[in-house]
Amino acid sequence: MIRLVARRLVGALLVLWAVATLSFFALKATPGGPFDRERQLSPEVKRNIERRYGLDRPVWEQYLDEIGRLARGDLGQSMRRPYSVAEIIAQGFPRSLALGLAALALAAAAGLGLGVLAAARRGTWVDRAAMAAALVGVSVPAFVLGPLLIQWLSLRLGLFPAARLEGPASLVLPAATLSLVYVG
Repeated sequence: MIRLVARRLVGALLVLWAVATLSFFALKATPGGPFDRERQLSPEVKRNIERRYGLDRPVWEQYLDEIGRLARGDLGQSMRRPYSVAEIIAQGFPRSLALGLAALALAAAAGLGLGVLAAARRGTWVDRAAMAAALVGVSVPAFVLGPLLIQWLSLRLGLFPAARLEGPASLVLPAATLSLVYVG
C-alpha cells in the first residue's frame, strides 16, 4: 500500500513538472511579451521592467528559476497587479469555495431526489421526465446553460440578480449552472 501511494505521488510530481515545463516553453515560443500590448514603452523602461521580472536573463536561467519557485510553492508576482499570484488566488478563494459547496449541495439534493423519485415511479411519466432531465443535464454545456438562466430567470423574470454578489440569492444561478451536469 505504501509503495502504491509513493508511486502515485512520484507520478503526480512528474505530471506537475511536465505541465509546468510545457507551459513555460509554450509561453516562451509565442510571439510578443507580457508588456507588448501596453502603450509604447521607451527602450530604457522596457529593459528595467524586463530586469525586474528576470526576462532579460537566458531562457534556461528563467526556467530553472521558475521551477525552483514552483517547488517552494511560490507562484510568483502578477505582472498586471501589485499583488502576488497567491494573494490574488486567496482573494477569490472564499467566493469560489461558497459557490462550489452550493453547487455540490444542489447537485446532491436534486440528483438524489430525482433518482429516488424515478425509482419509486419506475416506468411512469415521472421516470421518463427524470431521465429526460438527466439527459439534458449531461448534454447541455455550462457555457450555454449559464447565459440562458441569466436571460430568463434574471433579466426577464427578475427572480435572481444577474451579476454582483448580493447575498445567497446570487449563488443560485451559478450553482445551478455548475450542478446540472452532476444532477444528470
